[in-house]
Amino acid sequence: MPSVAVYGDSGMGKTMIMKRFRDQHPPTFNSLTGTLRTPVLAIERLSRPFRILACDLVAFG
Repeated sequence: MPSVAVYGDSGMGKTMIMKRFRDQHPPTFNSLTGTLRTPVLAIERLSRPFRILACDLVAFG
């Protein structure tokens, strides 16, 4: 699944789109390996400056 950045003016439905997509692709737990697969990682950015480093994403797997 490719990565997508969604941006736009306030009130355009960005959060609704993200929540709907996240709900359609829920995490699944593999009891054999004890791992949780999360196909959709949703991050809501605050109004102050924010950075996600590559090492932060590696920690999520």
